Amino acid sequence: MVVKNIAVLFSGSGSNLQAILEKVHGKIFKGIKINVALLICNNPDAKGIERAKKFGRDTVIINHRAYASRAEFDKALVEESNKSSIDSTTLAGY
Repeated sequence: MVVKNIAVLFSGSGSNLQAILEKVHGKIFKGIKINVALLICNNPDAKGIERAKKFGRDTVIINHRAYASRAEFDKALVEESNKSSIDSTTLAGY
């Protein structure tokens, strides 16, 4: 079976994140299993972090305010994604 690892980026309450975890994570679609392998949030105070914990998922916080430019922040996102062999990135209210 083919497994596709996805990253989910979120920044707020996490309602979209919760829907993805409930409806997509670990499910099989046309012979492809979807694995939410990485959660990234740019807001250390986002309520979605707690929602992720309820699903047993850790969140990597990459606070955009800690970077001097958007390019530096984007580079940090890509570097983190590369650590997890991500096949696709999904924006969930990001």
